[in-house]
Order: sequence, then structure tokens, then C-alpha cells
Amino acid sequence: MNRAAQHALEIDAKDKHHAQGLDDRMQQLRNASAGIGYHPGIENIDNTITIPDSWVRYTQENIARSQKERAASERLRGEIDSTLRACANELWNQFNSVNNSFNTRVRETTDARNKLQAHLQRTMQEIFDMEKNIELLRKAIQDKEQPMKVAQTRLDERTRRINVELCNDPVMKSNEDDNNNNDDSDDDDDDDDDDDDDDDDGDEDDDDDDDDDDDDDDDDDDDDLSYR
Repeated sequence: MNRAAQHALEIDAKDKHHAQGLDDRMQQLRNASAGIGYHPGIENIDNTITIPDSWVRYTQENIARSQKERAASERLRGEIDSTLRACANELWNQFNSVNNSFNTRVRETTDARNKLQAHLQRTMQEIFDMEKNIELLRKAIQDKEQPMKVAQTRLDERTRRINVELCNDPVMKSNEDDNNNNDDSDDDDDDDDDDDDDDDDGDEDDDDDDDDDDDDDDDDDDDDLSYR
């Protein structure tokens, strides 16, 4: 619509400039002017299209149409400006919203990572403690192997006695108790990992004392047999 109104105004202005040029040239014609001459019957030719009222009205309509289109363009520019401002505000709000979401997600990810790292540290510490306990258990088992061998060897050697000498005497019972105590100590080590070192030292001392007692009992038994 703006281009149509502009085109109409341009044509009207061009026509008026052309008419004004003709009128200016006619106004300057004189009797001595060149180019003047007779034009028979020209007075009978009427090629007019408008009258003064319609001529003025046509120009006024073009001007009014142009003003109307300019006003519509101004309103459209205002609406466009409002739309652009609304879009800019919406984009800015969306930008802030996305940034806030990113910041929240970054905080959540950082917290999750810190928690995972803390859990990892605790897990690694628990694994280290468990491996340490396993080593302590292995050491405790190794420490009890020799006393167990001694007790079982004594029992095995006593089975080689013959006839009435295969006596279930206090020495035999002491060896059996010693062997059972070693088995019970192994079970206690499996149940209680924190007391491994103390139990091992106590068991070794008890085993040494039992060995000394068994040796004394064997000597006493041999002495008794020698008197028989």
C-alpha cells in the first residue's frame, strides 16, 4: 500500500511539473516569440479530463492517502518496535533462565562428584583395612601352624605306644585339649579381626607353656614307668 501511494504521488507530481513547465513557457510567449503560428480548429478540441474541483480533489486524495499510509506505517513501526523489545526481553529472560539452569546443574554435578569422591575415599580405606586384616589373619594362621604341628605330632607319636601303654592319661588329655584349643583359637581369629595380634601372642605363650608342661608330664610319666 505504501508503494502504491508513493507511486501515485510521484505520477501526480510529475504531471504537475510537466503542466507547470508548459504554463511557464506559455506565459512567456510574446508576439515576437519564435514558434508561434496558426492552429486552425484548435479551439474546438476539448481533451480535458478534469475540472478545477476534480483536479484539486484528486491531488487532495493522493495527499490524504499518503498521510494515511504514513500513519499506518508509523503504527506498524511502533508495533514492530514493541515486538522487537518483547522478543529481546524474552530472549534475555530465556538467557538468564538457561544460565541459572546451567549453574544449578553445575552445582548438582559438583556435589555429586564430591560425594562420589568421599565414598571412593571411604571405600578405598575400607579395602585397605580389609587387606590389612587379611594379612593379620594370614600371619595369625602362620603363627599357629607350628604349635598345631607340635600338638598333632605329640598325639601321633603317642598312638605308637603298644598294649596297655596306650593309656588315656592326663598327658593324652592335655595334648588333646591343646590341639582343640588351637582349633578354637583359629575360629576366634575368623570372628574377631581386631584382636588378632593379642590372641596370637597369647596363644603362642599358652602353647609354649603347654609344651613345657607336656614335656614335664612326659618326663614324669617316664619316671613313673621306670619305677614300675
